[in-house]
Amino acid sequence: ILNRAVYEPVKALYPTAHVSNYGSVIATADKTDNVMLDLNGHLYTNSELFGNCLAPVLYGYRGLENASLKDGTKLGVSPTKILKFQLYNARVCCRAPGDFPVTPWVSHRSWRGDSLYKYQNPNDYYQEFIYHLGLMGIEEIILWNPAPWMPKQKFDDWTRNEADDFAMDSALRVLNRRLAGQRPRLLTSGPIAWQDELVVTGAQVGPDRVLWRVTRPDWGLTVKAMPKGTIIPPNKFIGFWFESKPGEKVSFEVVK
Repeated sequence: ILNRAVYEPVKALYPTAHVSNYGSVIATADKTDNVMLDLNGHLYTNSELFGNCLAPVLYGYRGLENASLKDGTKLGVSPTKILKFQLYNARVCCRAPGDFPVTPWVSHRSWRGDSLYKYQNPNDYYQEFIYHLGLMGIEEIILWNPAPWMPKQKFDDWTRNEADDFAMDSALRVLNRRLAGQRPRLLTSGPIAWQDELVVTGAQVGPDRVLWRVTRPDWGLTVKAMPKGTIIPPNKFIGFWFESKPGEKVSFEVVK
C-alpha cells in the first residue's frame, strides 16, 4: 500500500530517486544466515520492501546483556560485540536478493539512547563502524543527528556536539582517501563469526588492490597477517588498514 501511495508516484516524477523507509529491509527465510537479528537475539524476516533501498537501523545499542542466539551464543555488550551486531545486520542487507542499494540509519556518536534502548558510550568503535560500512560498498548513510527545534531545548538534551560531526567527517575523509575514487567489491559478505576476536572486512578496490579493515577488541593487541606473517603492532588506533593482492588468501590472528 505504501509503495502504491508514495513510492510509485515519486518514481514516476523522479525515476532515479532513492526512496527508503526507516527499518525497511529484505531478510529472506531461505537461509538461517540471511535473516535480521533484533536486540533480543531473535531472528526475523521481512519480504516486502518500501521504495528501492534497504534501510536497516544500525544503531550501537548496548541492551544486549541477556540476548543470545538459538545456539546459546551470548551477544554481549562490549564495543566489539556491539560492532559485530551492527555489521551482522549490515551484511544481511548486502546479501539480500535484488541488488538494492543499502542506505543504513546511523546515529550520531554521542547519542545516549532512550528509556527503552540504551546506547553505548562514545568511543572510537564508531569510526571503525563507518570504515567497515564503506568497504561494504555502502555509499549513502542516513545520519540521525538532531538539533533543538524549540527555543527551550538545549543541545545537551540530545548530546550532539561538534565532536560528533568531526568524527563522522574525518571517518568519511579517511575512507575517500583509501578508496581513491574506486567502488569497493565486498569480499567478506558471510555471517559475522561471533567467537572471533577480530572484526574483519575486506573488499577489492580497483583491479589490483584488496583493502582490509581490522578492528581489535583491545588497544594493546598485536596482530599477525597471514600467509606472510606480517606483524601489526599496537598503535594509537583501535583498528588498522591492510592491503593485499587479489586472489591472495589473507587471514588475521591475535598474537598471544
